[in-house]
Amino acid sequence: MRLSCHPERSEGSAFVAPVAKQHPLTRVPARRFAPRHDDQFSAATNNANTTNTMLTKSLIRLAALIQLAMLFACADYTAPNKIEDHSIGQFSLVSADEQALPATVFDGIITADPAPSFHLRVIATSGTFSIDASGHYTQHVEHDTVIDGVRNGRVIRGDHGDCTRTAAELRCVSSFLEGIEFTGVITGATIAIAQDLSGEGHLATYRYTWVAPATL
Repeated sequence: MRLSCHPERSEGSAFVAPVAKQHPLTRVPARRFAPRHDDQFSAATNNANTTNTMLTKSLIRLAALIQLAMLFACADYTAPNKIEDHSIGQFSLVSADEQALPATVFDGIITADPAPSFHLRVIATSGTFSIDASGHYTQHVEHDTVIDGVRNGRVIRGDHGDCTRTAAELRCVSSFLEGIEFTGVITGATIAIAQDLSGEGHLATYRYTWVAPATL
């Protein structure tokens, strides 16, 4: 048997290649982080988008409510400089001869020769007075008449004309009834007019209170 100079390559023995040793610093450490789960990331993103959408809708609703509240506030707001003039407009009769309605404006004995005398009462029951910015007025007053204690009927007095105003005083002249003139006094929202509407010579004060603006 022949021996070789290289014992590792001697005939009859197998050749084993040496194993390369790896440096410890070149080893790749095992991954220590958990793998990313796309389903969880997608769910978190959807939740964030949903929250933002709900917040946006809430802000839009809040803005709409604020605008609605402002509209109602503006509707109820009255300009402080706008003062309604109660010296013109529509007035309703509330008293006559310093008495609440129905008010007696005449009560006396009427002597009509040769007819027999009789007892007459004239009672104011209702009335209106209107005046516009130009001074034009209309008047409507109703009276009941009672003769010897028995109601005789109703007398309706209708008139219209024009008034001029000096301070709180009205001087009015009828353009419907000939020879009719009267004066009135404005106090706040009240007009007091002294007139003989019974036709019996008794000057009674008819007091009207403002109820509405003048009609066009």
